[in-house]
Amino acid sequence: MNLQGAGGVGGTAAESGYVESFVWQAIVLPLSLVISALAIMLVFTGIRRLQESRVHRGALGSPSTPDSAAPPKGRAIRRLMPAAAALALLAIGVSNFSQAVELPQYLRAMLSPLSMNDYYVAPLAEGTNVQVVMQSDLQEAPLNLVTIYLESVEDALGDESLFEENLLEPLESQTENWAQIPALQQYNGGGWTMAGLVGMECGVPLRGAGIGENDINSNEIGSEADAFLSGAVCLGDVLNDAGYTSVFLGGADAQFASKERFLRGHGYDEVKDLRTWQEMGETEFSAWGLSDRALFELARAEITSLKDSSEPFHLSLLTLDSHEPAHLFDYCQARNEDPLADAFRCSMEQVAGFVDFLEMEGFLENTVVVVVGDHKKMLAEGGHMWDELSAIEDRTIFNRFWSPRAPSAMREGQDQLTVLATTLELLGLGREDRRAGIAVSALVGATPAGSVAEMNPGEYQELIQSRSADLYHRLWGVSDEDQLQAVGAG
Repeated sequence: MNLQGAGGVGGTAAESGYVESFVWQAIVLPLSLVISALAIMLVFTGIRRLQESRVHRGALGSPSTPDSAAPPKGRAIRRLMPAAAALALLAIGVSNFSQAVELPQYLRAMLSPLSMNDYYVAPLAEGTNVQVVMQSDLQEAPLNLVTIYLESVEDALGDESLFEENLLEPLESQTENWAQIPALQQYNGGGWTMAGLVGMECGVPLRGAGIGENDINSNEIGSEADAFLSGAVCLGDVLNDAGYTSVFLGGADAQFASKERFLRGHGYDEVKDLRTWQEMGETEFSAWGLSDRALFELARAEITSLKDSSEPFHLSLLTLDSHEPAHLFDYCQARNEDPLADAFRCSMEQVAGFVDFLEMEGFLENTVVVVVGDHKKMLAEGGHMWDELSAIEDRTIFNRFWSPRAPSAMREGQDQLTVLATTLELLGLGREDRRAGIAVSALVGATPAGSVAEMNPGEYQELIQSRSADLYHRLWGVSDEDQLQAVGAG
């Protein structure tokens, strides 16, 4: 998806790293194993032929038979060795393949009697276009909203014992007194940007309508559908219904992975991305797009303009500097052995600077601010931060919440799907039962009866991994087999 012509939007200059990884892992290593296996086979064949030659020569010089030179058991073992080796290689291959594609989990999902359809609720009252308001004073002006999605930012990046410094320190200091969901988990399948965004804005895992190659863990999910998750009610839909103006700013091309289709189809009035900044004459670009420094400078102007309007607003941002391959802009001084570590730190400095701007300009007096990682840092053996992060068993996502109403404590161990209900409750736009999508708000309070909050962790994980075809047919507007195939599951 990151290669020119491979389904992404143009080249990203990230190709070299992926090509190099492919050459080593998919060509050099397999060929080396094959050549080694052939060499071993040739050695055994040579030994066998040498033994047979000796037996033959011995037979010519004595009345004994070849069987007397080599015990029958030994000959049988030698004959079975190639077959045994082939079966062993097949077993290893099948095992590695099933683990790589998570075959056991997939089979459990297909056979599970649970369905997320039984727990999904729209965050708006069904059959109306009016949000369920939880504000005690209905005359109070609506709160604005700023959401900042941080590329690949997780809590472990702040561990000085793992890295040369606390890479999150600038942002942690700036949001020291903010609320947070302790140990925010990544839902199963939520480990990439679009999956994180959809999970946090719609309250459901991102999946296609069927079970084809473009329906699970793919940037092509929904690319062939008429509308992106048309049956889902997401954050932008609720805000649009409440009279908000929603604007998204991102440094990368929003056409990638159908991000723009998702945003525009769910309440966003404007989507400004790489193409916008190129047309405006911006020059500070990396392989993926506009720098975070430039993005937040533009965000200052954007939010000031939104403030001058008479409507409540939602400004959403997605950072980029910490996306691999590592790229250090001129404003980022190298201090670590790993350039990606510096990229994380400098990105956090830009986010912290923008939060400081919001405070200095008085925005925090009437604005809810949500700062959250879009997913955990992706890891590849031998890649950036593998040694530091791969050994951690329970990696969690960085998050901070600000509200002028001083939110109460939040429940520990929730996942990305709770962010939607939590945000709506902070805004005073949530349902009375505090549910949205399949999740429940993380703010401490009464647990709604019949919700996922009553499930034990094992049951919840089985639910999240269930195929839930009935729900996804509904969310994608699919009603029969022909429509299912049209969405890409055929």
